[in-house]
Amino acid sequence: MNPIEEKYNDCRQFLGEPIHEEQSTPCGRGRYVTYKNGNQDGSIHWTKETGAHETHGGIRAKWEELGWEKHYLGFPISDEQEYSMLRMVKSRVE
Repeated sequence: MNPIEEKYNDCRQFLGEPIHEEQSTPCGRGRYVTYKNGNQDGSIHWTKETGAHETHGGIRAKWEELGWEKHYLGFPISDEQEYSMLRMVKSRVE
């Protein structure tokens, strides 16, 4: 099992089903799979340096708007994390 498949096993409930096979990222540095759960898209991106991390919802939408990994933010280096007191989420990037 590869790192994206391992991460998917942890996130399957909210990511939904894959909509394509694993692919290379446009920059050629990583791999990714996109998932669909109802009206929400999610993805798992992997690089040798960062490992496999999921993004979905507003964070993923903003990352897409910025140009994915081609933006200076780079690849995710963490999964989304919720701050329960503030009801906020974050995801760390390179």
